[in-house]
Amino acid sequence: MKVCVIGLGYVGLTLSAALANKRVRVHGVEINDNILKSLAINKAHFYESGLDPILSEIISNGSFTFSKNISDASDFTHYIITVGTPVDCNGLVNLNYIESVCNELFNFLKNGDTIILRSTVKVGLTRDIFNRVLSQSGAELKIGFCPERTLEGKALDELVSLPQIISGIDRNSIIAVSELFEILTDDLVVMSSLEAAELVKLINNTQRDLYFSFANEIAFIADDLNLSCHEVIKAANHNYPRSSIAKPGPVGGPCLEKDPYILSSSIDIKPKLSLMGRENNESLMSYSVDYAFKYYLNINNTLPSKIVILGLAFKGNPETSDLRGTLAKSLVDNIISINSNASIFGHDPSVNKEESKAYLGIEQVESFDLVLQDADLIFIQNNHFYYSSLNLQSVANKVNFGCLIYDFWALHSDFSISLPNNVNYISLGSSCDGAC
Repeated sequence: MKVCVIGLGYVGLTLSAALANKRVRVHGVEINDNILKSLAINKAHFYESGLDPILSEIISNGSFTFSKNISDASDFTHYIITVGTPVDCNGLVNLNYIESVCNELFNFLKNGDTIILRSTVKVGLTRDIFNRVLSQSGAELKIGFCPERTLEGKALDELVSLPQIISGIDRNSIIAVSELFEILTDDLVVMSSLEAAELVKLINNTQRDLYFSFANEIAFIADDLNLSCHEVIKAANHNYPRSSIAKPGPVGGPCLEKDPYILSSSIDIKPKLSLMGRENNESLMSYSVDYAFKYYLNINNTLPSKIVILGLAFKGNPETSDLRGTLAKSLVDNIISINSNASIFGHDPSVNKEESKAYLGIEQVESFDLVLQDADLIFIQNNHFYYSSLNLQSVANKVNFGCLIYDFWALHSDFSISLPNNVNYISLGSSCDGAC
């Protein structure tokens, strides 16, 4: 079995590594020069625990090769498409990458080849692509859709532990797809149709988005009532089997930010809850920035001048360097909308500062002590372990008098009461932190 993975972003590269680590011959196709340059020195272009050592081994032993051209894998038997399906500002899905790959792949198809779509797509797209493009080759093909459902930061573990959703356009396709993914796990869930498998991925992520959206709504309610949402949620969940409410916080990333929109584009009816949950999560930064600025203004009678964002990646735990879908972008935009003269700086131990500069438009300071110096307002944007282990007393010694720490994750709510009176601390949904 020789597998060509087309698209070496997060999904494609971790899958390639997992398969090649099982001694499958894998060739990756990627047009991004920066990704290829990283692989040329046996490294991923993003942080994923344990990935670089595996890449070093599989590249050295020849199990995994890579290039820009599908033609370099023209004699392969399996092709897995993992290119991106971004959503624009209107919620419309861009399918250009998939269309382009299929049009190029068309030139190399042979009888017996297996084509698997793993990118997140709207329901019906796999069959549509086959009917419009791939079937025109005249080759007898096996077609499948097998969604990726791993958690960033744990992909290598989950690729071999999570059930794999399997679907095919016919029985022979299902057999061929199953034989491939059996290499990773024997826990296969075979769906009745391509469309059913496509829907599985969309509802998994949309449900997760809704789950966090409700927690954020509780935070808004608690702020309005001057209560601690963390106290309320903890009590609601304690030994109560019918309650599993999440903690509030920023909800973004390359999947949750777009999959409710892809789900909506799949159907004629409007999925009310799904889109309301997404809208609620997207409103978080506007709400929080407005709240923090009013709080700061009430204390200091002026707007904050130096603002620091701790945690730039879309999440901190599990650790990742991924800026796609990070709400730090919305955070910056909302800060500028209120005070365009503010100096905004960032810090993240996992993120490349050139990438953050290009994506967020702010200066990332690698020295933690330096970035805090003379800060007026600090946002703890993600829950990286680096920020959960901070010594707030030490932080207080570096910032300006009257500084406000706004902690989206309530990482330090238990210790905020011991802060010196020159520093104020609040967390999302707990405006009374340090005073309750």
